[in-house]
Amino acid sequence: MNNQKKQSVCCFTGNRPKKFPWDYYDKSHVCQTAYLNELTDQILSLISEGFNYFICGGAIGADMDFAEIVLCCKSVFDIQLEIAVPCPNQDDYWQERDKIRYQNILKKADVVKMISPVYSHFCMQKRNRYMADKSDVLLSASNSLHAGGAANTRKYCASKHKRNEHIELLFFAEHPESLLGDIADHIEFGLKEQAKKTKAIQKLKKPR
Repeated sequence: MNNQKKQSVCCFTGNRPKKFPWDYYDKSHVCQTAYLNELTDQILSLISEGFNYFICGGAIGADMDFAEIVLCCKSVFDIQLEIAVPCPNQDDYWQERDKIRYQNILKKADVVKMISPVYSHFCMQKRNRYMADKSDVLLSASNSLHAGGAANTRKYCASKHKRNEHIELLFFAEHPESLLGDIADHIEFGLKEQAKKTKAIQKLKKPR
């Protein structure tokens, strides 16, 4: 009898920092916080639906955010992370902070798949199609004003009739006044959940 768990696969594509409609590296920016909250919510929602295998390309920006959130979720859920690397040394020209972040993700990933043995003009597209073909759903986070790999991957998935969940980055930049409440709600929810855990621990510690 085969007890192997069926894989339900989600791949991710997203923008690099320069295409974010705010300063991506400003971690205190209200838009950055709201975007990360939304990305976390989307991943948790997919996990609750039964998705247990997650793939991204590990590029700077949204890819790394996605990978790090999935890695955090691995401590609670039975899920796996695959990094589909387009070619060797894709981090050659990155800043040191991004290289360190990338290498840390690779070390913690369950699978690292090398798509092309050498760099070519088509290796990124080949990587994106590999992820899309392997997946049941595409999750994306991008600025729709910019064309590029994320937009092309969404179009490719649509042509294959794949489910597509999208986070529009432009929304956060255009409606910053609406984000403060969302962030406050996340904080309030987190405090309530922590209070529940504390009460549960206290009950366990009480002498019987």
